[in-house]
Amino acid sequence: MRHFLQYLLTITLISLLVPCNAAIIEISQGAGLPDRCINGICKDNRGLMWIGTQSGLCVYDGYEFKGLLGQSTINRVTINKMIYDNSRDLLWLATEKGLYKIRCSSFNVEMIGNGNKWYNNSVTDLLLLEDNRVFASYKDGEILEITPSGKINIIANIPAADNNKQIYPSRLRIDGNALVISMSSIGPVYEYSFGKRILSDIRNIVRNFPDIDIQDSLVSFHTATEQQVYNINIKNDSLKFFLSQIHEIHNVASIKFFAGNIVYVFCRPFSVYKIDFNSLTVEHILYDIYPGRIYKSFYIDDDNIIWVGSTKGLLKVTNEKNLFQKQLLQYPTISIRSFVMDEFGNKYAGTYSGLFRFDNKKKDWIKIGDQIPFAFTNVKGKYLYFVEEQLRIFRIEKKTGKVEDCLYKEDYSLKSKIGRSIAITSDDSGKIWIGTNAGLVIYNPENDSLFPYKIKNFLNDNIEIRYIKMMPGDKTLLCTNNGIYEIDDVNGQIWHLNTTTRPALSSNTTNFADFDAGGNLWICTEGGGINLLSYTRKNISVLDTKSGLSDNTTYGLIFHNDYAWISTYNGLSRYSFKQKAFRNFFSGTDGLTENEFNRNSYLTDNGTNNLYFGTVNGINVFNPDKLDVPSPHAKLFASTVSKWDNNQKAYVNVFPTFKNNEITLNPSDHFLIINLGLSDYSNPEKVTFSYRVKGLIEDWVTINNQHSIQLSGLGSGMYVIEIRALDSHGSPVMNEIHYEVIVLKSFYKTIWFYLLILIAISLIISYFFYLKIRNLKQLSNLRERIASDLHDDVGSLLTRITMNSDNLRHNLNTPEQNVSKLSKISSLSRYAASSMNDILWTIDSRNNFTGNLADRIREHADEMLLPLSIEIVFDIEVGTKKIISSEKRQALYLIFKESINNIVKHSKATRVNITFIYNNQCLLLRIENNGFNANEKVAYKGQGLRNIKMRADRIHASSTIKNENDHFIVEILGKAKFF
Repeated sequence: MRHFLQYLLTITLISLLVPCNAAIIEISQGAGLPDRCINGICKDNRGLMWIGTQSGLCVYDGYEFKGLLGQSTINRVTINKMIYDNSRDLLWLATEKGLYKIRCSSFNVEMIGNGNKWYNNSVTDLLLLEDNRVFASYKDGEILEITPSGKINIIANIPAADNNKQIYPSRLRIDGNALVISMSSIGPVYEYSFGKRILSDIRNIVRNFPDIDIQDSLVSFHTATEQQVYNINIKNDSLKFFLSQIHEIHNVASIKFFAGNIVYVFCRPFSVYKIDFNSLTVEHILYDIYPGRIYKSFYIDDDNIIWVGSTKGLLKVTNEKNLFQKQLLQYPTISIRSFVMDEFGNKYAGTYSGLFRFDNKKKDWIKIGDQIPFAFTNVKGKYLYFVEEQLRIFRIEKKTGKVEDCLYKEDYSLKSKIGRSIAITSDDSGKIWIGTNAGLVIYNPENDSLFPYKIKNFLNDNIEIRYIKMMPGDKTLLCTNNGIYEIDDVNGQIWHLNTTTRPALSSNTTNFADFDAGGNLWICTEGGGINLLSYTRKNISVLDTKSGLSDNTTYGLIFHNDYAWISTYNGLSRYSFKQKAFRNFFSGTDGLTENEFNRNSYLTDNGTNNLYFGTVNGINVFNPDKLDVPSPHAKLFASTVSKWDNNQKAYVNVFPTFKNNEITLNPSDHFLIINLGLSDYSNPEKVTFSYRVKGLIEDWVTINNQHSIQLSGLGSGMYVIEIRALDSHGSPVMNEIHYEVIVLKSFYKTIWFYLLILIAISLIISYFFYLKIRNLKQLSNLRERIASDLHDDVGSLLTRITMNSDNLRHNLNTPEQNVSKLSKISSLSRYAASSMNDILWTIDSRNNFTGNLADRIREHADEMLLPLSIEIVFDIEVGTKKIISSEKRQALYLIFKESINNIVKHSKATRVNITFIYNNQCLLLRIENNGFNANEKVAYKGQGLRNIKMRADRIHASSTIKNENDHFIVEILGKAKFF
């Protein structure tokens, strides 16, 4: 390289700066970008755009910019550079806070390296090799190699020159088996040899160049002092190309190779040049039309759309394809109204700028008159005819092109009804048929007469005739503002179709009609698309924007081979009979003069096979057999699929993390949103999406002016969502998307719930019968207990009373004995009554409260102890309304009664302490007396004491019978839950 200048062979190119017919769309921060400074742009495999900005990363599907959910760091950090690994679907990010790797299919973010050293270090550049190795340069001078397995190698550490921290590794390029590292500002260029693993300063000629790009040992670079761009071979120091004709070359910001020998040169503040080293041409593809904007990043996608990131937003540059020859654009108001071609090959065009004839020698249109023809008709013979809007009829001599006014006999009553003329044709007899806003008018050139057309069954005066077609058998087809008619002179109206007939048209206003090779009638309508009437006249099918038609207002069509060419209010449509699909053409992308076409403005040149279509701004001419139309290649994708998570109270992404395109929704996940996009970003607003939900909606639903599908209220079950799209040209895209959506049943709709309900019902029924049986058993037990009590207590008492009564009656007793026996009978009777009362009290459910038991205890104690002058001390703590079962109430009362009876019979007590406590923790019944008899042993020897223990055990309570300090104590203790 040191001998490069002395061997320099200068080749000067006089650059031909050809302005590109490009459409530039500016996307600013107001459209949703996180920041207006765009540092990186790329597109992943499915077609989703990734935009790196000064304030974070976002994705773009052609409609919306969105950050990554749950990735706050990536959404806010400054992105310095981005590269995309197509083979592994990985996005590598060089940021101010380290190096990151994103798996685009799952939005999974991973930081490369650990610790604060990596996190706080700025990554300045990235390089991806074909073997999937990634190289990253850090601002502190480290150069990293990340292998495909994820291993990190530090291959170099370049110190700052003269401790100048402003000079650091800024650009990485690969050349053969070496890594070329250029420094920021005016710094050296290093080469790292992979084989020798040596870092060295390379050729002096490259040393002072702040920006280079290398491909296959070719180096493109610019100088800071000279207005020059070089392309040299660094292996042999030979010059490949020298350029010095770009006037902005001293402001070059970056140079990038693309597709071999194509180099893009980016100049500050904002100009882009394309240099072709093969053809030695320079094309100025982008001008500095936005003052103050500085280039930052650059990306060319598969559709040749140039994405330019700058300090003031994102620019999308689309190049218009010049598929059509544009004619008659030299006039300011050249709206084409009609065409005609005679048998000599002469073509005429009626416009608002006058009457034109095509000169076959000059290959150009020549103005021959100031008339404004609204419709032409070619008549056999010397002349062809045209009519102006105000029913002025002219004729043109075919050989000379001379224009003559037809001086017909005016019918003033007729002319007063006609506001404008719209259509014209001629029949085999030479008569001229003119369609007007007030019906059909006939002009006879033989006698220059004009008269209204009158036949039976046809209300001629009330309709607007927009197109007239002569058919075999003297039949005539009329397109009107009230549908389409077929008439003849003999039968009058033969048939009529509009929106109320069967079959029905999609619109009453019809502009054109013609038959295809199969005998089907194609009807152009206003607002209703194309109506296809079958040859049997029984069925009508519709081709509209849902089918791919560019607009539902159609003006004319031409059949050519396997296609139908249709002019519309918004673009030109081509329908393929084989594929049954549309391909649309527009201005700005395909080279049309204008998107809005006119009625009567279509023509086939049978000599050249050229088709002519007139618009509101000139003529479009093309040979359909030679039209180079790119095949549809756009792919449909879902940028995000999100659902409402009722637990998180927020939308969460379920795409693309699920497997096999399966989406599972919980019953509470009421909303499902699928955001759609197309890999072709040239004209996303013209893309049409449609879907159907098998299991819910079997018909296809077209989403008008939307790019997302929103589903809510799906019932439990399995659904298949099928999505398809028509690209911006109306053609079906390459793929469809299918999602299997499983909506889980609410628990109350599952079989388990029904089983649980069945079990619960069974348990309830069983419990009901259990309660019933238990109640029956309790009733039986109660009866047995009552019978037993009556038999044991009252029965024995009554027997004794009977025996005493019999003894009193049959034996001879002294008066004193009689009194004694009567007294005993009386005592037994009172005791029997008391026992009966106790039995009735225990079985009465109205007494099932602790307060009733406490009162009964007081009454019995007072009744039994007070007559014996025994002092009674009560300690009762019970709630009066606490419920206690009759069984437990009876057991406690009988225990208490037995204890009191024992005191009365066996003790010599003078004081009795009675404690009765019942709360939420326990139940305590304690009877304590001071009349303990030392001879009485506490060993449950007596029947009464054994009864006390038995009754306590029966109610799950513990019983304690003891003497303590010459006191005899009976204590019953139980847990409250058993009562």
